[in-house]
Amino acid sequence: MFQRQQRKILEYMIWAVAAVLTPYSTFMLIKYGDLLFLGAPVLNALLFIAAMLCTKINSSLNEEIERQASGEDEPLSEEAMAEVHLSVGGLRVLRLASSSPLRGFGLERGIIHTINGEVPDSAEAANNLMVRGRNEIEWVSRSGKRMTSYVHTQESDLRAQFEQITPPSSPDPEPAGEAT
Repeated sequence: MFQRQQRKILEYMIWAVAAVLTPYSTFMLIKYGDLLFLGAPVLNALLFIAAMLCTKINSSLNEEIERQASGEDEPLSEEAMAEVHLSVGGLRVLRLASSSPLRGFGLERGIIHTINGEVPDSAEAANNLMVRGRNEIEWVSRSGKRMTSYVHTQESDLRAQFEQITPPSSPDPEPAGEAT
């Protein structure tokens, strides 16, 4: 937060200096007009360019910090997401209630792979796997990263809506035939 304020102050200072120097550089250009005094207008133009760049960088950094603080990941393309679905089984979190113990961990739209070492196959199973106290949840984010979160709860209700994700079963090997 303090760095954001420092960047904002720097941005205001650059804009203020550029604005204060504008009348002076205009005066120098009008009064003297030769190449000797073009330094002030060029400096003023450079200050305006620096102010615009500083504003752009500041807004980009603020957006990135807010995105990271909210726990959002860059969503994968449809093909990559389908590949993640095929390789990971579990429950996809569709919605979280405001009182859900999962809120704040960035789990929305992620896939819960295990809860306390066991794979849930339904919302009821997920609630039954939760214990009072500390629970370890392994999950896959929208960007495909595997994550582990530790959730402390007083009750076993997750207060969330899930969609079951079932990885395709591997094809059964053909039964061994008799050799002839």
